[in-house]
Amino acid sequence: MTSPDPLERLTVGMRAVVRHRVDGGLSDALGQVVALDTDTITVETRRGPQVIARSDVTLAKEVPPRASRRGAPHRAISIDDLQLAMVDGWSPAERDRLGDWVLRAADGFTGRANSVLPVGDPGLPLEDAVARCESWYAARGLPSQFCLTGPVGSDAREDPLGALLLQECFRHAKAIGSWGPGSETLAGAGIDRDAVGVVTGADGDDVWSQVHPLMRQHRAWDRFAAA
Repeated sequence: MTSPDPLERLTVGMRAVVRHRVDGGLSDALGQVVALDTDTITVETRRGPQVIARSDVTLAKEVPPRASRRGAPHRAISIDDLQLAMVDGWSPAERDRLGDWVLRAADGFTGRANSVLPVGDPGLPLEDAVARCESWYAARGLPSQFCLTGPVGSDAREDPLGALLLQECFRHAKAIGSWGPGSETLAGAGIDRDAVGVVTGADGDDVWSQVHPLMRQHRAWDRFAAA
């Protein structure tokens, strides 16, 4: 009977602590996992990257992100760090990476598990990164969705990716839904709230009931009908 692999639950991008054998005893490497193969694991620690032989690892586990600021635990990490910490709370059936971004797919079951978590640098210009994500989801028969987060009252237009996605959705005749202050965001982005396939309402339930059928049609084909 073989022993369980202590690294089986770790993936590249996680922050983890890896206990391993060294001359004279044991040592812990704490940091982000930047590489993982059949022979070694590389952890980016405060002292730089540390390459550890898998055969020397005795224990390993994911740990929360470093605190972004002082304070109570629920206030001490950023929104982005919290999103990263939750990635494995309900793992999707399939996961890939584009730079720092996490691409998730689960046969369309739940929006979170079938969306891009665009935290960090994708390693490409935003327009190219979005196109790459769209191709990845199209190959799986899924619509491309991006999980954008921000503090209460934040405006998608203030996020370069959010502004790009709004314009791309409208230009490609995709369904767009908004409620509450979101309607002001659309207006500020120059999107006609009366255009075909653009739905506004008082609450999310109302908007979703109208947007969902439009999403299944793939595009609002009449948005740019010839004059």
